[in-house]
Amino acid sequence: MKRYPDSTLLSEAYAMLGDLRAAEGDLDVALDFYGMAREKALNIGQVNYPLFQAAKVLEMEQRYADIVEMMSDYLKEYGAEGDFASAANWKGKAYKGMNQYARALETYFEVVNAYGNEAFKGGVDLILNEIVSDYRNPDLAVHKPMIMEALEEHLQAVSGRAERTLELRYQTVLAEITEGGEREAFVGAVVRSENIPAAGSGTLLLIAREAVKREDWVLVHEAYERFMVHFPVSNHMLYIMIADLDALIGEERYPEAVERSEEILLKFGYSKSVGYARKRRGDAFRMSGDFERALEAYTEVLSIREWRGALTPEALYWSGICKMELGAVDEAFAYFQRIYVLYEDYTEWVAPAYMKSIQCMETLGGYEQEIINTLREMLANEEVAATPEGIEAAMRLGELRAGEVVP
Repeated sequence: MKRYPDSTLLSEAYAMLGDLRAAEGDLDVALDFYGMAREKALNIGQVNYPLFQAAKVLEMEQRYADIVEMMSDYLKEYGAEGDFASAANWKGKAYKGMNQYARALETYFEVVNAYGNEAFKGGVDLILNEIVSDYRNPDLAVHKPMIMEALEEHLQAVSGRAERTLELRYQTVLAEITEGGEREAFVGAVVRSENIPAAGSGTLLLIAREAVKREDWVLVHEAYERFMVHFPVSNHMLYIMIADLDALIGEERYPEAVERSEEILLKFGYSKSVGYARKRRGDAFRMSGDFERALEAYTEVLSIREWRGALTPEALYWSGICKMELGAVDEAFAYFQRIYVLYEDYTEWVAPAYMKSIQCMETLGGYEQEIINTLREMLANEEVAATPEGIEAAMRLGELRAGEVVP
């Protein structure tokens, strides 16, 4: 730094020294270096990095008032040109640290109202996501009425004004946190083709997801295409790509669906939500009659640790179906058994797996007593017994008893 005092990298050098001192626990010196980094900054990136690093240090020291002051100054100076979303979220976080949730909420809405009518300001959706997260946080449950009241007040204030994007954003948030008829009213107001030009990224995602439920594939694609053109960097991208993948499968455009799944893997790697897209790749192969490739796709899902969980019994079930289609009934039987032996908590897959295993035993022959035992086992599980498969099992067992087959 002494040798190159006029270097354009001087700010970054000070920021690096701040990181080193912070790692060593010398927090006050770290803050000094971060301050010098901001003073020497030549662009917004060089301002942002040391600012938010300093906020982390101040948080460790529980200097919440200092965070509020620092973020307030930043928002005042840089406004829409800066990272207003991170600044607002840090300011809100600091207020929460001081048990001043009302001030945190006020901060969020102040920034959302300032920039929320600009559809391409993706940072607004990050702030709204924070509000949704707070609403769902059990530790903040006491504030749920306050959050709901504030959202409704701000929606009412903006309704009828020439701020359609902001209005849609508030309706989108309310659709996320309400239920039943109230939610359907918000969804109905948002999920329309004419709203797409004014929609921000979060609203486009809601439109796409709800359109999938309605099997309105054209609307899904409209929302997806608008999103991909105007929001190339967004936390919502993976999920709207998955919605578009579902639409392609719904339209029986299986090769395109497989391509979309490959694109998702390339963009997002092996994160948990990608597992669903890869499972859908298997579905596309299976629905097109390519059972061998479907099996390969389901095997991939089963082999990735990050994708284990609810996808596992589903991938096992469809693997069993593929094996049946290929004539390997004994192997299919093994897949179905694994589901109700190892994944009994997933009733939606356990119940059909029981019935398919019975079908396998009937095809293989010589399993009469095992079939009866399996029917009884199904009925002994209250959750399984209440499913359509469980009701069918009760009828079949009754028929066997009437025919005096059951010992």
